[in-house]
Amino acid sequence: DPPGTHTSPPHTNPNQAAVDWNLDEHWYPRGVPTSSDWVAIYPTSDPIIGSGTTAEVSLLDMESGITLTNNGSLSVTGGALFINTGTTVMGNGQYTLFGDFLNLGTFNPGTSTMTFSLTTSNQGLFGNPTSFYNLVIDKPSDKRIVNNIAASVINSLTVNSGDLELRSSGTLTCPQLTLGSVTDLIND
Repeated sequence: DPPGTHTSPPHTNPNQAAVDWNLDEHWYPRGVPTSSDWVAIYPTSDPIIGSGTTAEVSLLDMESGITLTNNGSLSVTGGALFINTGTTVMGNGQYTLFGDFLNLGTFNPGTSTMTFSLTTSNQGLFGNPTSFYNLVIDKPSDKRIVNNIAASVINSLTVNSGDLELRSSGTLTCPQLTLGSVTDLIND
């Protein structure tokens, strides 16, 4: 079984199109997922994390054909944010990742902020070329984000702590870079 309290991943109700993330009746088993739940979202549902809503999951796997709109806060605490082929993630919200970012679909950043915060190991950016509005790295000084994609930051890249490694397969463009006192930029 995947991590979490349910024996199968909770998923949105297949009889509804656009659904409010924060309502118990939109999930099976009934109840809003928590930070210990593995969540699979199927293509008959387009979840919305509204302004003022905080959504926390252990792992988020989105099937092809859905659109997730985040105008609140989404925290993936135990694994990757996986954007499958044919899936769109968009909105102006906050994303906090404690795992990898894997984009095989479309990520429309709006005015969102993506923060990488895993403290126990490195994290990676994988998949399609991706634009972020704000990108924040906030990791221990001996851990890093490894960029394997063509990434761009529209507004601001902030490395509070931790390292940023650019692999030969990855590029990064940004108009503004802020580095903390215990950070390194590594070009492999």
